[in-house]
Amino acid sequence: MKFAVGMALMGFSVIALATGAVAQTNGDIANGRAIAERVCGECHSVDGKSPSPHLQAPTFVVVANSPGRTPTSLRVWFQSPHRSMPDFNLGEQGSEDLVAYILSLKKSP
Repeated sequence: MKFAVGMALMGFSVIALATGAVAQTNGDIANGRAIAERVCGECHSVDGKSPSPHLQAPTFVVVANSPGRTPTSLRVWFQSPHRSMPDFNLGEQGSEDLVAYILSLKKSP
């Protein structure tokens, strides 16, 4: 019986990994979009429907669909200094909202 339960748990883990399951965020997608338009839109295409105004800045659709993109990787990205990006402080909830918006642009596998 323990073997069967162990195999079932292992199977669920493999399925979760194979489907690209990622940790959820508690952010507000609509507020995240508003933050993106206000703070990020000068350089990035935040809706993915047009190229980024700054040609070196990836669109948010590209960011969302980059391999390994998770809520944690986005939070770290926001908090890390970048040569070509301004230093901005979104606050904890603003960061969560922006993460939620960007990940909402992720395409299904």
